[in-house]
Amino acid sequence: MDEILRVVSEMTDISIDEIKSRSRKREICEARQIFIYICHKDRGKTIVAISQYLGRKRSGITFQYQTFDQQLRIYRLLKKKVDEIRDVVIHV
Repeated sequence: MDEILRVVSEMTDISIDEIKSRSRKREICEARQIFIYICHKDRGKTIVAISQYLGRKRSGITFQYQTFDQQLRIYRLLKKKVDEIRDVVIHV
């Protein structure tokens, strides 16, 4: 998960510490949700493992994942951004 976090951090210009923080700023939340989505969807990490890695409650991670998954179906630019990050993560 460290490599995924590093790539998301680099591609969103949000520091690793900010992604792991409890900040609710839109940009930071979006980077965190991208990290959660890629870890769960592409790498098969469990919600429990991701929540432990981020030091968060499982229910919060579940909610963020589900909300973000719905947003990807609606917002094309967001989906494009996530797809670009996923392409880089695949090669890591």
